[in-house]
Amino acid sequence: MVDLEFQLQNAFKSKNLTKEDVENMTNQISVLDGKLRSVHLNAHIDMIDVLNDVQTKLYDELRGYSSDHQ
Repeated sequence: MVDLEFQLQNAFKSKNLTKEDVENMTNQISVLDGKLRSVHLNAHIDMIDVLNDVQTKLYDELRGYSSDHQ
């Protein structure tokens, strides 16, 4: 994703891109961003099976989901 952003930035700097290039590159970046977000959020779901109740409460508090933060 970082490499694609870098390529897009360089293409703009060189003025060597078309609207189609922009669409293709931003679509690729968006797909990768979506995959990264999915992995990240699924990791939180996986924690449910790993942590006990006390650990889950602390985990939620550290993430800002305790009743004190709502």
